Amino acid sequence: MIAARALGSRLRAASRRGLRAARGLARKSAPFARFAWRLAKPPLRRIGRLLKRVGRPLAKGMLRLAALGERLVKWLVRRLRAAAAIALRATAALDRRLRRVAALLTRAARRAWREVTLPRAALALVLASAAVLLATQFLDYRAIEIGQPGYAGLPSIAEPPRIEARTAGEAHAYAMIPVALLAAAFGALALRGRRRTGAAVALLGLLALAIALAIDLPAGLDEGTASIRFAGASATLLTAFYAQLAACCGLMLGGLLLYRRPRTTNDNARKPYWLGPFGRYRPSASRRSPAASSRPGSRSPGGRPSSTPAGGGRS
Repeated sequence: MIAARALGSRLRAASRRGLRAARGLARKSAPFARFAWRLAKPPLRRIGRLLKRVGRPLAKGMLRLAALGERLVKWLVRRLRAAAAIALRATAALDRRLRRVAALLTRAARRAWREVTLPRAALALVLASAAVLLATQFLDYRAIEIGQPGYAGLPSIAEPPRIEARTAGEAHAYAMIPVALLAAAFGALALRGRRRTGAAVALLGLLALAIALAIDLPAGLDEGTASIRFAGASATLLTAFYAQLAACCGLMLGGLLLYRRPRTTNDNARKPYWLGPFGRYRPSASRRSPAASSRPGSRSPGGRPSSTPAGGGRS
């Protein structure tokens, strides 16, 4: 108890000494604080006045700017919403159009797959080749170029002058015109079931190719007297000659396809169907099984019953 009382008395004495020292320090620093306040008071007042003058307009400007930004954001949201709606409508309309086009293309492809068969494609090839062969008879298939070595480095700027141009029909007296017409006619006959006419088309193509190689080619590369009259003259074959060769090859290929085609005229087309008795939907006789066709009372493709049961009942 005595030690505790002594400790308490010491603490009180220390706190009193601390208070006295603080008061003395405050008394001594009071003049310096007053002097510092006198120095800082005018600038602080000026700063306060400046803030009052500038801060209010600045705050009002900030509020106006915030209101303007809010209006701008609302306007942009409305416009963007309208633009987004228009874009979505346009996308939906485009999607509908594309779906319709895709459906039309699908139908066209399916119909073409049913209609365009190998014999028809071969006939189209024969007719196109005959048309090209017929057109090339009236086009220039050869010419003589003068001074061709001097134009070797200028293929796109200038071309050498050409003389003595001749059409393909002049070389063989237009013998390929009846060949082309006969090939087209025989191709049409081959499509109707006469397969041997396809071989005739191929032979006509081979004949036209032989005429082109045996007559047109030597005549086209013959310079004649032009090599004597002009320096650097050379005979050249034009595009019509190569088109004529391609048409001959097309006739041979189309004729072989018509000759070697399968016996069915339309492999991709749907098999024919016929309505049975009482309006029932039945497959044709070509698709019915042999067991069904051999039953009593079954109908033939012509529509008549093949056999009638003894009881006279209907199938």
